[in-house]
Amino acid sequence: MNKEKSLEREAKWKELMLASQLGDSDAYGKLLKEVASTLKLFLQNRVQESSDGEDIIQEVLLGIHAARHTYDTTRSFEAWMFSIARHKLIDFYRKHSRRNEVQLESLDWEKISNESLSSPSSTMVDTNELKAAVDHLSPEQQVAVKMLKFESRSVRDVARKLKMNEGAVRTMASRAYQKLRENLLKKK
Repeated sequence: MNKEKSLEREAKWKELMLASQLGDSDAYGKLLKEVASTLKLFLQNRVQESSDGEDIIQEVLLGIHAARHTYDTTRSFEAWMFSIARHKLIDFYRKHSRRNEVQLESLDWEKISNESLSSPSSTMVDTNELKAAVDHLSPEQQVAVKMLKFESRSVRDVARKLKMNEGAVRTMASRAYQKLRENLLKKK
């Protein structure tokens, strides 16, 4: 992607994110769709299985959603987004390396985001699908997911609300995320 197109994309994404922060749900949907396409390209050569890439994209989109209020529009949206993506990808590698399913490889994080947008992503999850999937969780899991991912609350806050210890909340949330992924992938 040439420098001019990259700058145009950055400006467009910043504009969409600002509108999203101000409550424009159409702008937010458009932003997430475009971001998902870029993330798909980013993950193509970094993850062997396309289904793993789709899982990571969903994790990144949830991360963007949970942290959207922290984005500072005076800074690069792309750098902020890829920071979230890197963390989710590292989490994926750590999880799979423990199971000896994937070998950790050295990643060149400086070579990010210069790929072109070639096709819309088929991995985008509709908001209604996500809400329906969350509704199929247990009441405690629903509270945990909503507080942790949608409200960006701490594990400690969730533990207090549910009258549980923090370790139990982490375990419950992990199981809830896995169940969400499974339910959303069944619909694809």
